[in-house]
Amino acid sequence: LWVDSVGNQTLLSYNSGSFSGADRFRLEQLTKDTPSHAAWFSYGQLLRRYGDYPAAITALKRAEQLDPDSAETLAERAVVFALMG
Repeated sequence: LWVDSVGNQTLLSYNSGSFSGADRFRLEQLTKDTPSHAAWFSYGQLLRRYGDYPAAITALKRAEQLDPDSAETLAERAVVFALMG
């Protein structure tokens, strides 16, 4: 499988569980260059993993705007709210 876009490479590496600190910057850039549900959802998950809960909620709200029927986005937001206490 050949993936020609750095943004898509970042999404694949992140979603496989293999990500680095540079992926945060790349995912943030991807949300600006190619605003999609997948990009915003993955960025929200990454922010949650880094403990940046307010930013994660913001990213997940944007993902929800792009795909209002996504149950996984609602579930992820619930996880973040639970972690926030």
